[in-house]
Amino acid sequence: MKTILLSLAVLLITSAAYSQSISEDQVPNEIKENFYSNYKAENVKWELESGVYEAQFTQEGNEVSVHYKSSGEVIAVETHIDPLSLPVTITEYVTNNYPGASIIEAEHIWTTHGNFYGLELKSDIKSSELLFSESGKFIGSEDNDDSEDDDSQY
Repeated sequence: MKTILLSLAVLLITSAAYSQSISEDQVPNEIKENFYSNYKAENVKWELESGVYEAQFTQEGNEVSVHYKSSGEVIAVETHIDPLSLPVTITEYVTNNYPGASIIEAEHIWTTHGNFYGLELKSDIKSSELLFSESGKFIGSEDNDDSEDDDSQY
């Protein structure tokens, strides 16, 4: 289960780098109906990756991404948050285990498996993606060595 959750979080956090922008006309009606009945959003950007549709928009000053199956079912909702609003247990974990790293991005992630926090960290030698439970318990991480040039994702 831990591997599944970590894989889901890493997929969600990194999906923007590998997804394809699509027009709203390419989004199934079931998804649009579900989305617009739950969100009063304007300037929505749609993306598609591996059969998962993503609606990106701003709500109350925060970037939000809602991920859907093609059936219209919500898989996950990511809301960017201020790293200063993270639970103390998470910031202490980062300080103790990733000295010198900066939190580049913090998200609250709702999934059908529960609520989580996802972090993207950056240091001089690597970037890391971390997943925590809503209570602040560390679940797992994926480290990327930044010493190599890898332009394959661009």
